[in-house]
Amino acid sequence: MSKFIIQGGQPLSGTIEIKGAKNAALPLIASSILSREKCVFGLVPRISDVLSLLEIMKSLGARVSWQGEDTLSITCDAIDNRELDYDLVRRLRASILLVGPLLARFGEVKIPYPGGCLLGRRPLDAHFRAFEALGARVEERDDHFVVKGHDFSSSRVFLTEASVTATENILMLASSFEGEVVIKNAACEPHVGNLAKSLVIMGAHIEGIGTNTLRVCGTRTPGATRIAVVPDQLEIGSFAAAALATRGEIDLHPVERDLIDPLLLKFDDMGASYTLKGDVLSIYRNDRLSAFHLTTNIWPGFPTDLQAPFAVLATQCQGSSMVHDWMYDGRLFYIDKLITMGANITMCDPHRIIVSGPTQLRGKDIESPDIRAGMAMVIAALCAEGKSVIDRVELVDRGYYQIEERLRSLGARIERV
Repeated sequence: MSKFIIQGGQPLSGTIEIKGAKNAALPLIASSILSREKCVFGLVPRISDVLSLLEIMKSLGARVSWQGEDTLSITCDAIDNRELDYDLVRRLRASILLVGPLLARFGEVKIPYPGGCLLGRRPLDAHFRAFEALGARVEERDDHFVVKGHDFSSSRVFLTEASVTATENILMLASSFEGEVVIKNAACEPHVGNLAKSLVIMGAHIEGIGTNTLRVCGTRTPGATRIAVVPDQLEIGSFAAAALATRGEIDLHPVERDLIDPLLLKFDDMGASYTLKGDVLSIYRNDRLSAFHLTTNIWPGFPTDLQAPFAVLATQCQGSSMVHDWMYDGRLFYIDKLITMGANITMCDPHRIIVSGPTQLRGKDIESPDIRAGMAMVIAALCAEGKSVIDRVELVDRGYYQIEERLRSLGARIERV
């Protein structure tokens, strides 16, 4: 396993090019299964989760090639419905996105439980019940499940929760047959819209993009598509939080205003100094950031995946900040690591913490808990006094492209060992 060694206390300075969003790239890649023609996607980040999904695609017979640094070409004219490789699927929870397009293409899918865990029905319930609403049959086994269905017809699907991946799965399936499907309580995140626009290029008719009600009239012969992945809102928020926490000044581009409204609201709450001109977001030094209240929510609320980086930022703000993440259990389990670094954090309950600041964090040997909390540990180490060693940084690689090289370009003292 790799480690980061970070010597903290250096303000970040310079320009960062924002990569495409992982959460947009993964469903776009999966959607290429629907077509027998070439699908081309731009601004695809070459991160480990994307590369893992491409391995699965190639194992099915897809032809995959890179054109330059971030343009990806996929042709699925010769794929077959062989059983998905357990070892490949277990690496990637997002492999659940293959079910909708494989079901559309072949009428039957057998897939291990994504992520290698026996997740059971509850975490995948939104997917299963939506497939069943369209007439599919779901059979659960000890270590895998099977979804079967051929003669899909017009239907209304009310999702049990506004799940992003369940919305994307049903959207891909509904785009492959000619009857109308109405999806209610759909997720409306920008990356869902990115997928929907690509499916329209492939021949589907979709109304309500960007809302929680989608009307889909598909086509039995989805065609080619060419579309760019939207800029990564999570990268924008993470690099901005790092700049503010280290009292640095950076420019980020390309940035789409519609993607970052919840971030700008938090910047305003804390009195951060920034400008947005065209597609460039500039963050300026501010030595007296104010405490803020942060509650995560589904889009267009504040994203749960940025809760941890902003909790680190709260340690450098004047006063007591409340951070409330009601969306998932265990999202705050990383705070013990910040406390060992000197953070003043009180856990109110499993979903709420109070962060009092500003505090001078101290370098420590810590471990990356997951992708986003791992990035939070990196930000904490960057603004800490002294040396930090962060273990298990492969988890950070799953969501951030060449993170240490890009941070070094901003003046950070970071190396991988």
